[in-house]
Amino acid sequence: MSKQITEKEMLELSLSKNELAELQILADNPVALKAVKKAVLSGIYFQGTLRPDVDSFPMYNFLYSFVPANGQRSDAEVGQDLKAALEGARMVESGFSNIELFKKVSEEKKKKDNPAR
Repeated sequence: MSKQITEKEMLELSLSKNELAELQILADNPVALKAVKKAVLSGIYFQGTLRPDVDSFPMYNFLYSFVPANGQRSDAEVGQDLKAALEGARMVESGFSNIELFKKVSEEKKKKDNPAR
């Protein structure tokens, strides 16, 4: 029976040592990781949202791109595309979670977790 490979192991096999080092740097910097995540996912998460001192424009939303103005797509087609887009967003979110697998445990944390105390 073959062993299941973990997400982290798959990435370790797929990335160079330099890429893994850069991934760890990103994982160890939660502010940078959040900024990259926001930049990558902004097209989905921030369109059509309300913000202080900005006029509301709810038609600027990625969901509206699935429903053409001429109505020449069936509800089933729109639903299929929406479902695929949301699954894509989940996969991207999963990728960001995988980055966090490379977070280095700090020496301070290791010392605090001493079970002999």
